[in-house]
Amino acid sequence: MNILILSNCQGDAVLKYLEQKLPANYRKFHIYKWDGNGITDEILNFLKIIDVLIFTFLSKKFEYYSTDPNTKINIFNYINKDCIKIGFGSIFQTAFWPVIPDFSCKGKDDGHNVIIELKKKYSINEILSKFDDNKINLQERFNKCEKPTKNIEEYYIKYPDLNIISVTDFIRKNYKEHKLFITHCHPCSYIIIYIVIFKCFQTKSS
Repeated sequence: MNILILSNCQGDAVLKYLEQKLPANYRKFHIYKWDGNGITDEILNFLKIIDVLIFTFLSKKFEYYSTDPNTKINIFNYINKDCIKIGFGSIFQTAFWPVIPDFSCKGKDDGHNVIIELKKKYSINEILSKFDDNKINLQERFNKCEKPTKNIEEYYIKYPDLNIISVTDFIRKNYKEHKLFITHCHPCSYIIIYIVIFKCFQTKSS
């Protein structure tokens, strides 16, 4: 079995758990290493023989690596019709960390501006005290972080040939019970195991 993981660094964690349970010929491609010069011959040749494609959602700006079925140029054009396609959104959530000015990732609406609004009304010591007393509402920040991934999940779910994993629902149901993130963009094993064991294997068996 040939499996390609097309993702950011979160794909590394998926690979780690998946290869422990499923012997296969794995290849991974870090999309952040893409230089904008089209698709590599190595990936192109491997696409012709893959049985499973696991991907995080990539917009049309990634051209041949795009996973947007609405674009004329996308990676699905290069795989065989029997290939199983499994997708999940890039996972990002800052609401479980202290509210720090300018704590953000480029292009992400993480809601860190809440600290700017608080500084207009309170001193730093008062803000710290409110945080310690759990009086700073981080629900809005949580929602802002969740929204891009949720929108992408809803966008892709209408395509029946794509097996889309809803990570946002899992996070909402479990964040009060488990530590789900190592950092704002690196999920813990709970989320990765959910993707791999309960979703990837479920999709493959079905």
